[in-house]
Amino acid sequence: MSENLYAAKILIVDDEESIRQTFEIFLKMEGYKSVKSVSNVNSAFEALNQAEYDLIISDIVLTGPSGTDFLKNIRESGVKCPVVMITGFPNLESASKSIRHNAFDYISKPVNKDTLIHFTRRALQHWFAVNKAQRLQQENEKFRQYLNAIFQSVSDAIITFDSQLRIVQLNETAKQWLNYSDNNTEKGIHCLPSDALGNACLDDVRKILQGGIEVRRHLIECTTPDHKTKMISINASPLKDEQNVLQGVVIVARDMSSTIPVNRDQNRITFHGFVDSSPAMQRVYNLIENIGKVDTSVLITGESGTGKELAAEALHAESARRDKPLIKMDCASFSENLLESELFGHRKGAFTGADRDRAGRLLQADGGTLFLDEIGDISPRTQLFLLRFLQEKTFTPLGQDESIQVDVRIIAASNVDFQQMVRQGNFREDLYYRLKVIEIDLPL
Repeated sequence: MSENLYAAKILIVDDEESIRQTFEIFLKMEGYKSVKSVSNVNSAFEALNQAEYDLIISDIVLTGPSGTDFLKNIRESGVKCPVVMITGFPNLESASKSIRHNAFDYISKPVNKDTLIHFTRRALQHWFAVNKAQRLQQENEKFRQYLNAIFQSVSDAIITFDSQLRIVQLNETAKQWLNYSDNNTEKGIHCLPSDALGNACLDDVRKILQGGIEVRRHLIECTTPDHKTKMISINASPLKDEQNVLQGVVIVARDMSSTIPVNRDQNRITFHGFVDSSPAMQRVYNLIENIGKVDTSVLITGESGTGKELAAEALHAESARRDKPLIKMDCASFSENLLESELFGHRKGAFTGADRDRAGRLLQADGGTLFLDEIGDISPRTQLFLLRFLQEKTFTPLGQDESIQVDVRIIAASNVDFQQMVRQGNFREDLYYRLKVIEIDLPL
């Protein structure tokens, strides 16, 4: 059983004090840390208003409103956690009501210890699996948005086709070059114009679908709708699934006749505190602009003095969080215990010298961005706590039982070789990839 399962919050609703006490003792003996019991529906609603629970165990026959009424009301109010209904008088009507209002299980009394532990474990495993699936879906959606932002921002034309020669997606550059409209109801390759570029794309897609071989540097000369002549280089590659089965084709077309435009957006001398007009920094500026708008974790790497803090400030300024706090923290400046207190906060009396409550940097950054400099210096224990936060968006201050949920974007930075640290076992691989959703490597 995972450690998180034991940290689940469980609410018991039963008007018999002996049953409440027995259930609570059995669950705490099993290792569940947060078990609360109440005697009636009104007290149960008060408990639900004060905290979110992972499992509710309720008797059907209660003093006042029944357990099935309670189940119906909490489902209507949006409570989705599993609810196990217990009855000393099983009958078809109470069972059907429980099922209709989405009870997780329906148990007859008497409930012994083994039965209680069994259905508790099963209900919580189901609930944690549902939550994990939802988190993965949210993360996949964020990653999809990030990829789409990159896809749409590049200056090359990008077109993807499926194995049936249907157009799957085009970026803005491709739409302009091919004079393609989103209003097209037909998505077949025949929608491409019968000009030099359209015909070249058609030929390359067919070559790959027939032979599965990449097409490299297919050079053509074409005329754009504004009557300019361009030399276009086309690269076409097969798209294959995990079983190496051909699923489609991606085409990337680049204008080889154009030079880098001399304007504010493409040849900037300054950018959010940076002063550098080199091609390498132009790429960094463009990357910051693109991913600043995507709400995902970023890892900034580079030698000392390359401007990692400036990059974090620029990412925050380019994001939708720009009007919220940007909190900075140098992880190398704190010992392990002090780092945890600074990051997660603590309650009065949590340790010697904690004479007052203290809000950690995560809470201070709620709604905004937290910049963690020298992230490679944090201890394995702190790495674990930070990984949990990135997975669940919740944390628990030192000396407090209840977790806190915040909306914070994490930007981390370091000059260490993370891959070497991972190989040596000095940095968690799962945390590394959580931080490195996208990496900005600053040049010297």
